[in-house]
Amino acid sequence: MAFKRIGDKIISFLKQGISPKKLALTLSIGFCLGTIPLLGSTFLLCTAAAFMFRLNLPAIQAVNYAVYPLQLIFYIPFLKAGASLFSEQRFNYSLMQIVNMLSEDLPGTIYRFFWINMSAILLWLIITALIAVPIYLIANSIFTGIALKMQKTD
Repeated sequence: MAFKRIGDKIISFLKQGISPKKLALTLSIGFCLGTIPLLGSTFLLCTAAAFMFRLNLPAIQAVNYAVYPLQLIFYIPFLKAGASLFSEQRFNYSLMQIVNMLSEDLPGTIYRFFWINMSAILLWLIITALIAVPIYLIANSIFTGIALKMQKTD
């Protein structure tokens, strides 16, 4: 049922005149920015990307919100892996521990985890550089196929 709604939304975007290439770029950028290990930043990053690349703002935000669970799932692994690869600090906290620390001492927690978070973002950049193009190419192929089928039925 959810896949049908997503398919219907994609078709509606294509009917609005969004090219398959722009829609694929929207999906790729929205997916990558939506998974950045920097909680609370994705809305602004996706909005900036939409204006910068002239993408459909509702579409990129829809992708951003769709991948939000992945951001939460990958957050701690990115912090742990980033810290172990690029930092001398070690990271052994759970998401709940971080939330508690943030609620008790926001500035202190941000200061404490700044370099670990930067390490996680560096790792995210490396991974994103490897997956953004394949996501774009696959999505473009799928959206082009859908657009061609739509033209044949019109």
